[in-house]
Amino acid sequence: MKTDTFKTYVGNYIYGPGQPTVIITANTKVQPIIYAESFIFLEGDDPVYDEKRICLDITDVPRKIAEWDLNTMLNEALSQAENMLSRLLYEYFKKNDEAIYLSQNFILKESDEQAIIRLIMRNRFPNKIEKVKNITMAESLREVLREYANIPKIQFQTDLK
Repeated sequence: MKTDTFKTYVGNYIYGPGQPTVIITANTKVQPIIYAESFIFLEGDDPVYDEKRICLDITDVPRKIAEWDLNTMLNEALSQAENMLSRLLYEYFKKNDEAIYLSQNFILKESDEQAIIRLIMRNRFPNKIEKVKNITMAESLREVLREYANIPKIQFQTDLK
């Protein structure tokens, strides 16, 4: 029986930094410590990756209060990912002196495994995807990353003849 889950979100394309893909995981069964994770992939000219794990020790919390549900942890992971993505975008625009774009909004929409397949096929983050596979605490995500590890990679050609 799986005690963890993951969700995938894809954002709108933002000129410069590119399109964000966010994977979040959570597990509320590993007590007394429960966790959630966020993995951000920003597919622009300069691909950016970021990660975060949050843990909550509920050892001394009364059972009535400590009955955390999975959605609470997933929502917290998504909130943390949105904060990280905001910071990454701010740093990108600040570094490139593009203050006009700082007001650009990003919108994350829930997706499915196709977002992960797209990330793998585009082959922009091969080392980072391998890292996620190795460090995630979510066996369900690890299984999906193993399943699609050897799918064909897109070959990009820009100088066509």
